[in-house]
Amino acid sequence: MATITEAFDLALDHQRSGRLAEAEAIYHRILGAVPDHPSALHLLGLIAHQRGQGEMALGLIGRAIARQPDYPEAHNDLGLVLQTAGRTGEAVGHYRLAIAARPDDAAALFNLGTALATLKRPEEAVDAFRRVVALRPRDADAWFSLGVALREQALLEEAATAFYAAIAADPGQARFHNDLGNVLHALGQAEAAADCYRLALILAPDHAEAHSNLGNALQTLNRPEEALAAYRAALRLRPDFAEAHNNLGTVLDRLGEVDQAIAAYRRSIALDPDCAEVHGSLALALLLTGEFADGWEEYEWRWRLAEARPRTFDEPRWRGEPLGDRTLLVWAEQGLGDTLQFARYLPLIEGRAHHIVFEVQRPLVRLLRSWFGDRVVTAGDDLPPFDVQIPLLSLPRLLGTDLATIPGPLAGLGADPQAVRAWKTRLGESRPGETRALRVGLAWAGNPGNIRDRRRSLPFAHLERLLDIPGVAFYSFQFGERAGDPEALRPGAVADFAGDIADFAEEAAALACMDLVVTVDTVVAHLAGSLGVPVWIMLPFVPDWRWLKGRDDSPWYPTARLIRQPARGDWDAVVAQVDADLRRLVASNGASNTLLPLPPLQGGEGLGEGGAKLPRWYRVG
Repeated sequence: MATITEAFDLALDHQRSGRLAEAEAIYHRILGAVPDHPSALHLLGLIAHQRGQGEMALGLIGRAIARQPDYPEAHNDLGLVLQTAGRTGEAVGHYRLAIAARPDDAAALFNLGTALATLKRPEEAVDAFRRVVALRPRDADAWFSLGVALREQALLEEAATAFYAAIAADPGQARFHNDLGNVLHALGQAEAAADCYRLALILAPDHAEAHSNLGNALQTLNRPEEALAAYRAALRLRPDFAEAHNNLGTVLDRLGEVDQAIAAYRRSIALDPDCAEVHGSLALALLLTGEFADGWEEYEWRWRLAEARPRTFDEPRWRGEPLGDRTLLVWAEQGLGDTLQFARYLPLIEGRAHHIVFEVQRPLVRLLRSWFGDRVVTAGDDLPPFDVQIPLLSLPRLLGTDLATIPGPLAGLGADPQAVRAWKTRLGESRPGETRALRVGLAWAGNPGNIRDRRRSLPFAHLERLLDIPGVAFYSFQFGERAGDPEALRPGAVADFAGDIADFAEEAAALACMDLVVTVDTVVAHLAGSLGVPVWIMLPFVPDWRWLKGRDDSPWYPTARLIRQPARGDWDAVVAQVDADLRRLVASNGASNTLLPLPPLQGGEGLGEGGAKLPRWYRVG
């Protein structure tokens, strides 16, 4: 007759070979002879776990531990059963007990790390996985899990090192290459990331995530057509891949296929209704096409974006109801240009809110006080008492703005007359009957922190040809790190005001002395347009939503003319148009140097040779 030890060894051999019924029968015979045999209870519980009988497994392994508390294997397996049941916090306790009994238990350490990662405790997970790879330097899964946990802490260089180690241990795993690509892309190494995704796809051609991630890297590398193909490949494999539909929308948007982009965003939202990023992208695409009603609604999702920092107030959000004697706070929420553009809405709400406090960025305070007086307060300073509040860019939705009802810029907003006189004196006034040079303000770059800045800004070298136009004096309204660009190419050709302009009130006075402003899509465009100064705005192929599609005027700024890239990245064509039109202006320059906007062109009126539109400006005597 077999001993208990021999029977147990036979049962264990059956279990390891997958013969669970035979093993189970022997464990029950052992328990018949030795009730509460810890190992038999433990391994019977493990069989129950393998069969998906979680409650039975918990009971059996729990009995084993009650009989033998210092049983590391049982603690580890009970942790696995608990984790499978979603009781991950309890599992952590049992993994730790297993490790306390046997500190070099790599399996328990790995399970502990996995549980801690599930609980969003990446620092502790990293510690556990580091101990595993110290014990098992060739454990590819442990290196990979370490990389994931490091990535969760934004320790990207260390994560890349861990992923490289995982690949060295097991180069045939597509997911290792894919995740390394994600980290390299986040580190700004898009080309290397693309190579990783391609390796993943060689190993697993049906890896939809790798196709989509390759598309992301190709977008970063400014290869949108290839990115488009990658996203479509991902969606052929997984038609319900919400993220890939969003990515497809992004690249279609970039290629100017905005209607198709909107369809892709809507499909992504149908699959994942709560993804704020997609709602935000859809909002901008709808606004670009002039679909304001839906666009403003979607735009409210901006507060749920990961990068958003919504203000928290005890005071409620204003919903448009009459306020009587209560005070409304309207607060600027985005860039300086946005504040200038949307300040026009405050006069429209004065009938509903007699007491308004307008919080704006410090550089705009003096300028906007010229219109709103002491109702303007500075962002960052203590706020006066108020009863309700609303972010500035939510006013268009509240007021039901569509293309036909866009309010004009603030009537009467202007530069301080004394400051304007000082600038005119500095610039030099022409005598009656004399013709002076055309004064043209220039700005060629926006805030580099803006996500779209690479597309909307251009190297000053593109503008250098303008400096050869006779009869034009150029003045720089470029601030920040790009202000010195002209000096690097042609010193002294562009007068630089930056050192003498402290805020937007002073800049407004200087702009008011210009005959024309030529700028990219930056705050200078909004300030010139708000002041009624003629402004030519050079736009990328797919511009920011506020400039809409396919038109050379702006319903936001009557004195603005929009000059768009005819193809993606084609700044040369834009500058060539500016060059030709400036030369026409100089040629038509008479005794007066005041440029006024013409009324909108009717039919073919105002067309030059070949149907090209001439500048919408004329001179008056």
